Amino acid sequence: FFFSSRRRHTRCARVTGVQTCALSICFPVTIDKQIISCLLQIYIADEDTKFGLSEAEAEELIHSLAFEQLTNIKIVGLIGMATNTDDEAKIVEEFKRLKTFFDKLKSYQSPNFEISILSMGMSSDYMLAVEAGSTMVRVGSSIFGTR
Repeated sequence: FFFSSRRRHTRCARVTGVQTCALSICFPVTIDKQIISCLLQIYIADEDTKFGLSEAEAEELIHSLAFEQLTNIKIVGLIGMATNTDDEAKIVEEFKRLKTFFDKLKSYQSPNFEISILSMGMSSDYMLAVEAGSTMVRVGSSIFGTR
């Protein structure tokens, strides 16, 4: 599961939406005491077709009392998608910015937040992502073809 938000809404709606999404994931698994591992999606691209939380929103969320109470989810990493462009320098800059944020958050740990996965890079830019520190890439279109 990815936690993300649509950047077109107000700040309050984005954060509330993420908490509502987390609650809806949490509720069904509380009966079985399951813990669902999640990646927190961070907005790093420079385009409207990509979504995610800003760095400030992500920090606000993980430090919130509401998040602490979500005992049936655990954030195990971050995910981000770079701008769809041929400008490799721009892609590398976006990946490096997410890696820097990931390194900053790694020192913060709580029962439901302990990150070790940094998911960046897709079929077209996975080599750049790995060089920037990605630990997980998404290469579905290389395997299955484009949609």
